[in-house]
Amino acid sequence: MAETEQLAEKILEFLRDEIDDEDVALDAVTPLFSDGLIDSFAMAGLIEFLEEISGAAIAQSDVVLENFDSVEKIVAFLSRG
Repeated sequence: MAETEQLAEKILEFLRDEIDDEDVALDAVTPLFSDGLIDSFAMAGLIEFLEEISGAAIAQSDVVLENFDSVEKIVAFLSRG
């Protein structure tokens, strides 16, 4: 499994635990904010988790929909760093 796929799986696992709604079919392209699946409080936890697993600090200015509205976008953002 490629490193980006492993990263996507870790993030999806974290989000599934956070969302805890069996009716939500969450995958790499599911809009997280646009569909209202996570809010700013959940995003703070996600950012903390991402910093832990990536070892990189995420600037507040980088936390925008273009970078964080789906797992696919998050993985692409982290891969650029």
